[in-house]
Amino acid sequence: MIKTGQSIMILTALLLLGQPATYSGSSFHANLLRSLSGREAAQGPPAGTDFVDAGAYIELELNLPGPPAGAQNLSGLPTITSNVYLQGNSKLRRSARMGNVIPTELMTLSLAGLFPSPAGPSYIQLRVNPDRISTGMMTLGPGMGGTWAVDSFFDIFTEWDGFARKSNSAPLRLAGPFREIPLCRETCSTPTQYPPVSLFNVQGQAVGRIMRMEVFLCQPMVFSLAPGNPSGLDPADILSPGPPVGVYLRKEQLGLRAGDDIKALSNGMDFLYERQRTFPRFSVDAASRGVLDSAVRKESTVTPAEAHGDEFGLKPFGPNDNPCVGGAANFLCYDENGVPGSLTATPIGLRVCDDMDALMEIIPGHLTPVFFTLAPGSPTLAMLGATPADILVAVPDGPPSIFARAAQLGLRPGDSIDALCLMENGDRRYSSASDPLHFSLAPGSPTLGTIILSFSAADVLRPGPPVSVVASAESLGLLRTDNLDALKCRAYP
Repeated sequence: MIKTGQSIMILTALLLLGQPATYSGSSFHANLLRSLSGREAAQGPPAGTDFVDAGAYIELELNLPGPPAGAQNLSGLPTITSNVYLQGNSKLRRSARMGNVIPTELMTLSLAGLFPSPAGPSYIQLRVNPDRISTGMMTLGPGMGGTWAVDSFFDIFTEWDGFARKSNSAPLRLAGPFREIPLCRETCSTPTQYPPVSLFNVQGQAVGRIMRMEVFLCQPMVFSLAPGNPSGLDPADILSPGPPVGVYLRKEQLGLRAGDDIKALSNGMDFLYERQRTFPRFSVDAASRGVLDSAVRKESTVTPAEAHGDEFGLKPFGPNDNPCVGGAANFLCYDENGVPGSLTATPIGLRVCDDMDALMEIIPGHLTPVFFTLAPGSPTLAMLGATPADILVAVPDGPPSIFARAAQLGLRPGDSIDALCLMENGDRRYSSASDPLHFSLAPGSPTLGTIILSFSAADVLRPGPPVSVVASAESLGLLRTDNLDALKCRAYP
């Protein structure tokens, strides 16, 4: 919600949502050091470069250009309060260990998102200032059970685009204890004792302050599995990656019951903006094969097939800046078990033949509403008078309700949504004008085979009427006979 008449406090989530880190040098997990020899443990991690997906939550105080309206700061400019969610990528260079210290440098931090100004959403970007060096340090110390404890900090200089270019002249401090190197699934933030950092425009005028930043390293993804999965996990639970796999939200916390099966998930903060390209991450079902020379094809042609337990994506970066691996038409971003087969990437902790059929990202420590669909035959559908093409919403520990009816999306009776991206405006009531969403339909949905239109279960669609294609199966490196059955949508600057 936009609040004018106050000094702007913007919580921008800077989620360093790390995808599988790619790095030079060997993997060195601090919490696995007990398996190393004494000499290897004493040497510590080798030098390397970690490349991860990124996102963020930032508390920001910002002045906007324009005529004074509502509250003003001393410069007479209007100020607003809003929440902004940014996504992108980050690259960290680790130098060789010197004693118990590892010097670091944040080489790139490039994030993008939408700022909900009074004039409407505006695209903004945050990146490491190329004219300033953002350095840091990791300090290694003994941990429990023969492991390392890693304390770390980074002093970063940022540059913002959106409304007007701005930057900070004093460094922003981020700090936190870590469990492993390369840094993954960790949290660091601005220490409470550190003062806000001012932002200045190119004329040297103060235009805002960064109050606080939370950073989460490695992607906080959650997912659901299809019924009958070898891991024996409930298809109505939302799960977190391992190993071992954990339960992020039990079905009871979503108001679901035995026999329900989650088919699609969204946190309502997917990046969907017509003026900027969205980069989908997705999974497929057990029968999908992908086009030649795709990561899906490579993972689906091993025995037994593994693609349906993996997360795939497109390649938005240059040849050396890709957090996903293998293929040409699409890439493997997360591997179900991390065991080398055709390809391997950061493991989710699943067993071979688990079918990951729903995906979304989370902000650690910030519970948000969950938007989802249920498979045909799920008891909760009958209780709500809903269908498999209706989008439901639940606040954790609250009852589910219907967010959007199939008819509002231009869908037909018998349709089933099995993948979903949604950028919701916060009121939990669907509006075609303010709640952009993309989805995919399960095989057999009548809308896939209308007389006038012919869609694929691997196409990503936008609501109608009439329903239309946002991303074709071919553009995702999939065959038209494939089934995309899990989806999330990210921004890349």
